[in-house]
Amino acid sequence: MSTTTVTVSETVTSKKPGPRGLPPVRWVVVATFVGIDGAEPRCVDYRVRVVPDAPDASSSVRTAHRLIEELEAQAIPAHAVDALGEIPREGIPRYVFERASQARLLAKARAAASRRPGRYPADVRATLAQGTAKRAGRPPVRPLGEKLEILADVERAFAEGGKRADVAARHAMSSSALRDLLHWARHDHDPPLFTSYGPGKAGGELTPEARAYLANVEETRDDGER
Repeated sequence: MSTTTVTVSETVTSKKPGPRGLPPVRWVVVATFVGIDGAEPRCVDYRVRVVPDAPDASSSVRTAHRLIEELEAQAIPAHAVDALGEIPREGIPRYVFERASQARLLAKARAAASRRPGRYPADVRATLAQGTAKRAGRPPVRPLGEKLEILADVERAFAEGGKRADVAARHAMSSSALRDLLHWARHDHDPPLFTSYGPGKAGGELTPEARAYLANVEETRDDGER
């Protein structure tokens, strides 16, 4: 079998202008693709790095190029690809980025530190605790598809007599974060995504609009996995 890797980089500028009006480069992305016996190249390694603030756009470009060189040096080599086994046709599918989103990984770290605080230094616990106080109704920073999957899990739990805390634990969330998600789905999103049985009463289900959104998300995911 003949295996060839191709590494490509990209810079992404900030949406905000820099000190001199030009937007600085704020992120660099380096991805490695693999071509196997004539098949369409598939992504097997994808890295993103934040570019440090720079006094001007030219400086940010120079810094970005240095970071790209560092990331390219860390890219998976061709000889290591054979150990990966069968590589998915779509490379790294979108649902990987959804299920391992930044918000979800942060929630996982917070849950782990809460369960076993003795395993984490005090400064790490303090860092993870930052920003945990949320206003009622503030939605978690998660993709819509992930929110809908959590809401569907809540619906099942309510129907089976389960507890909200159990659902929260399954999704590496605090009970208050799940409460905020329900408030957002019931009162803040237009149209509402989850019904309510009244103040203080547990229960509810996905609205027809939420079911339609969820069906579309699942259909899109299935298309991406084929």
